[in-house]
Amino acid sequence: MKHAVTAIILAGLQALPAWAQDDAPPAEAVIKERCEAEWPDDFSMQKFCRDEEEKAVADLRDFRERHEFGPAEEMERRYEERDPAAVMWRGCAQQWTDSIGMDFGMVAFCLEEQEKSWEALQ
Repeated sequence: MKHAVTAIILAGLQALPAWAQDDAPPAEAVIKERCEAEWPDDFSMQKFCRDEEEKAVADLRDFRERHEFGPAEEMERRYEERDPAAVMWRGCAQQWTDSIGMDFGMVAFCLEEQEKSWEALQ
């Protein structure tokens, strides 16, 4: 279980939505499974959930591009150097990754809140 979560988080550090790293599932598969699990009897909410998660994937891609994130090894180095964006990414990804995978919407929301707070502290 821990290996699977670690693989998902590391995959999240790579360019989204390409999640084909180790045994991490593709973002589309994670979104489908999460939305079906959260809304098993409500197809309208499944559709809404999928749309929101897909928007969140784009938001995460934008965050990564804004902060010029590279491969996972670089992200680890930046985290160890306490780069604020890498610290935010890792913290949010760890907090909002479960047995299904990364909850893209919650990670995007977490990053937005962390970024606003960090900027306010500067």
